[in-house]
Amino acid sequence: MEITSNNFYSLGNLNSIYTLSDIDLNNDITQVAFLFERKLLLIELNENDDTIKVNLYKKKFSKLEGMKRNKLIEKYFLEVSKYQCIWIWFLTNQQGYKDGLQLEFLIDNNHLSNDVTIQFIVVASRFKISLVTPLTSFKT
Repeated sequence: MEITSNNFYSLGNLNSIYTLSDIDLNNDITQVAFLFERKLLLIELNENDDTIKVNLYKKKFSKLEGMKRNKLIEKYFLEVSKYQCIWIWFLTNQQGYKDGLQLEFLIDNNHLSNDVTIQFIVVASRFKISLVTPLTSFKT
């Protein structure tokens, strides 16, 4: 299903993260699934043009077939089950390819500065997964 503000904000808290690696690509990650309370957010890469594909499902566990829970990515989320995804950005490069995605997770409802943003960029048919760290606020 297409991601809209109505279905995006009804995801619920994040329960776990699953990944699929490709043996032919040196075991690099080619799919990432965020399992929320009410929905499954699946991020895939298209090896033909190095773009990103994102789908939202109503808890379709069959989509997790072959995937493994990824504790390495989850380690960036200290208490994963308490996180809510509050923003999603689709990134387009200078050539017009939709090859990236950012997800922002709110950790503490009282402090917007305590958020975690994870970024997925497709580079050479592989995901480059980064933790986005905000700079301290600048004052003039």
